[in-house]
Amino acid sequence: MARGLYLLYYEDMSRSKCNRVFILGAGCSAGYGYPLGLSVLEELRSFLATKILSGCPVIQAAVSESVDLAARFPHADTLDKVVNLSEEHFNNFRRREGGCTVTVAHNELRTLTDKQILDAKIATTALFLDKEREARKKTLTSYKECLLPSIFGRGTRWQSAVNDSDCTVLTFNYDRLFEIAFLDYFKEFDARQFSVYGKSVLNSGFDFGLCRAGEDTKIVPDGFCFLKLHGSAGWWAKQCSGNLKRDECRCYSLESAQCAIDILQLERWLAQNKQFYKWEPLIAFPHEKQRFTSRNPGDFVQGPYIDKVWKHAAAVLGEVSEVTVIGYSFPEIDRAHMIENLLSKTPSATSIRIKNTNIAAVKSALDGIKILEGRLVFEKRTF
Repeated sequence: MARGLYLLYYEDMSRSKCNRVFILGAGCSAGYGYPLGLSVLEELRSFLATKILSGCPVIQAAVSESVDLAARFPHADTLDKVVNLSEEHFNNFRRREGGCTVTVAHNELRTLTDKQILDAKIATTALFLDKEREARKKTLTSYKECLLPSIFGRGTRWQSAVNDSDCTVLTFNYDRLFEIAFLDYFKEFDARQFSVYGKSVLNSGFDFGLCRAGEDTKIVPDGFCFLKLHGSAGWWAKQCSGNLKRDECRCYSLESAQCAIDILQLERWLAQNKQFYKWEPLIAFPHEKQRFTSRNPGDFVQGPYIDKVWKHAAAVLGEVSEVTVIGYSFPEIDRAHMIENLLSKTPSATSIRIKNTNIAAVKSALDGIKILEGRLVFEKRTF
């Protein structure tokens, strides 16, 4: 696979021209073949039986291990909950051990748990990239006729549209539909000249250049930005040696959103990924994201990027005048963290518009949360 190596940099926001924020959830992707949280496990079981995986032993093993792990926790109805329970199983073991001495059993279970979570990320990445092949055949009408015109207007070239936008887009989704729709919406965009995630385009924190974090590229503080709060399929990260501070010593590699990623090619690349510092999917499950953005994030390869985009998102929301949440169901595993670290940062006069197919469920999920009382506007809508 053709791979680009990218820098990541972050600096605190001062003042932003952003007046509007869109927050996207899985409901934005469901109409294009992607699973909602409650159906990911079933999709992985179906994916395991597909013909394409018969020629992909590395991916097949990761998917199989994830399906088997889910079977150990039958009361968990989402993959997020399964990997969280796997981590809790390790933590419970440590508490029973006394939590101090590092034993052989501790190291073995830690290694197993880390592998289970990594397998789940590889399985998720492969599933979403496989779904993308079919999604690309669709017109992405909801994005190109509704969301993108609301953000960028109509009839202008991409650079003017991005420069003039008063929006920020935050997404919880691993898929690349927003980027794909953007490239199709602005057909004059030249991906050979600009990185779609670069500071002059979607401003997601990556640009062309060297592979180390912390040296050059930045999330521009007063410009449009598109932040993937849980990372993305097709994004990879690894620890790298060098003289940077420990929390900055990361390398990033992003697949171009211009083209679908060949699963067989991905398989070959994963099979060759045996270096000392291995590439891992730049994906953060909810329980990991909560740790990465805490005061004790640990030295996890995905942590620095996730922490930086959440801080940037919080800074943007601190000045925003309008928030629209589309297709996000406020799942229990992530609800409190999302509200505390995102929605609670908005000014008290800012209204929050919720667009969802199941308004009753969202109302129930948010019932009794005082900081949101009197500020929510609900609209039943299929994205």
